[in-house]
Amino acid sequence: MSRVNNSLLNLKSSIINQIVIFVLNFVVRMIFVRILSAEYLGVNGLFNNIITVLSFAELGIGSAIVFSMYEPLLNNDMHMLNGLMNLYKRAYWIIGLVIIVVGSSLTPFLKYFIKELPQIDHLSIIYLLFVFSSGITYLFSYFQSYLIADQKNYIVIRYRIKFNIISSIFQIVVLLAFRNFIFYLMIKLGVPILEQLLISRKTLKIYPHLQQKDKFELKATDKRRIYKNIRAMFLHKTGGIVVSGTDNLLISKFVGIVQVGLYSNYLLIITSFNKIYNIFSSSITASIGNLGATKDTERLLFIYQCLDMIGYWFFGFSSIFLALLFNPLIELLFGAHYLLEPQTVSLIIISYYLTGRRRAVLNFREALGLFWYDRYKPIFESTVNIVVSVFLAIRMGVDGVILGTIISTVVVSFWVEPIVLYKYGFSRSSREYFIRYFIEIIAVAIIGFGLVFITSRFNLNQIATLLIRTGLGLVVPSICIFLVYRRTKEFAFIMPIFKKLFRKTNR
Repeated sequence: MSRVNNSLLNLKSSIINQIVIFVLNFVVRMIFVRILSAEYLGVNGLFNNIITVLSFAELGIGSAIVFSMYEPLLNNDMHMLNGLMNLYKRAYWIIGLVIIVVGSSLTPFLKYFIKELPQIDHLSIIYLLFVFSSGITYLFSYFQSYLIADQKNYIVIRYRIKFNIISSIFQIVVLLAFRNFIFYLMIKLGVPILEQLLISRKTLKIYPHLQQKDKFELKATDKRRIYKNIRAMFLHKTGGIVVSGTDNLLISKFVGIVQVGLYSNYLLIITSFNKIYNIFSSSITASIGNLGATKDTERLLFIYQCLDMIGYWFFGFSSIFLALLFNPLIELLFGAHYLLEPQTVSLIIISYYLTGRRRAVLNFREALGLFWYDRYKPIFESTVNIVVSVFLAIRMGVDGVILGTIISTVVVSFWVEPIVLYKYGFSRSSREYFIRYFIEIIAVAIIGFGLVFITSRFNLNQIATLLIRTGLGLVVPSICIFLVYRRTKEFAFIMPIFKKLFRKTNR
């Protein structure tokens, strides 16, 4: 199957998956906030953040090893692939055990992560459920990486759809029948373990050579290359965790657990949009890596420009959509008492856009294995983020934490990442990237502020306002972007692919 067909099949599955998950997540959350308090939402968000920090133990091993699979998959080198999987398995078993041991040892110190302890029973048991679920998942998750590297992510996504449906139904039943947070967590955290077990079995069925007791050891040169990438990814992982994985921790410590709960509802919507793009990008990452193995730089640059255009449309469109609908949607779904201040919502959207527009660059960096060249960037980024976030959180609360992320992105990542990609991935200057980026962000700002200003003049009921804003948010940005890009080579390349996406793709 061609790279395009593989990507389309992966993308089709991704779109269906995210629509299902998006709806189910909101149904579960709507029932959750009506049965349990905002404190439970805050605890859920806080412990998820702690687990994100504990995933630091992964050290970027997954990305480094998956990148190493592209060339042997292209050359059908089974010995090399088996050697990589043996290394992957050993590493992930160690990681899973480290997460369980280190995570469990933090239990007596939970009170130091929360400004005021909530009135929630069995807080330690709740936390340990998160720890053990995360650690056990690592024991089996390495199998799905093989499917992703071989451009068969759609298989993983199919399992995810089924188990998300099962998990959501049982979560709803447990909430309605027992009104018990621990029972709810046992379903939410336990089902993914079963999902990973069945994905592992499916992978072994598709690739029986992985069941062979092949003790093939990687060559010293291959190990050195992998360990070099792991060292670089360790730094990237650290920076990513500090920048994106500590917001709830800082809000919990300096503002309060209830604010974590309010913020988590906005993050649910943000995460849903991010997952649409993330699953899209993971559907094509293997194809990029496969293309990168052919060393066709001009083709790589063109494909990057196409994906960057898609990224601009997606994050520009969704940012405008959120500017119009964020608070009205939160109020409709969860109630007015779950709203954050307008300036806080604006900062969330700005952070979302700036982070999202980096995705195409990071996607290519990962697929091309360019981890080493900007290995020190995460150190500067995370230092700026943590210092600024703590300083501003004490003075500004939630706004300060979000501002810390925005400032670290603008000061460090915004410049370094594209320069590295263009220099080492495409062998050319990044000047054209920055010119295009500034033009695009001005266009998004003008369209977004214009629509918010116009719709703020409407004096209608809640449902009518939502419908009008939804219509304008869907139509106006899409028309503007279409008019700007319709004559470009990238648009001419992408449109037939998207048309094909909505037709049957042969497997």
